[in-house]
Amino acid sequence: MLLHHDASVTSANESGLDCVGAAEAKLATMRSTLTSDEVREWDAFVEELRRRADAERARAEARDRARAEANEEHRERQRTLAENERSLARTGGQERGLGRLEEGIGYFPSLATLQFQGSVPGPSPSVAEYENPERERLDRILRSIGFIMLLYFLLS
Repeated sequence: MLLHHDASVTSANESGLDCVGAAEAKLATMRSTLTSDEVREWDAFVEELRRRADAERARAEARDRARAEANEEHRERQRTLAENERSLARTGGQERGLGRLEEGIGYFPSLATLQFQGSVPGPSPSVAEYENPERERLDRILRSIGFIMLLYFLLS
């Protein structure tokens, strides 16, 4: 049953026995009462447990190696990016502060944007071209409402 469900065979119980050790201990205590066919079946079972334990350990080692390699690649990429940033800062090739922000036109960065401002491009001119007529229309509406409110207060 254990072999059909791809269960872990490297886990150990509270006394430190893993599946292979427990099967070997059980076989050692029962060996005198078993027939030769039953002993062969138990030996095959223990051998299959050993093979699965080795495969499970190999998978765990491969997973750990892959994780370590991915972590090392990430660290190397971070080192490279930091060095590039430092060299650009030394040569004056990068804007600092808020970058290219025009006064109140279209681009109000969030906190998340400000944290990563080196990689955020400035607003496109087309945004300002669209926003300026819209702003003028909204200003006219606001002034009209303000004038109507003033007129209402004066007449009441």
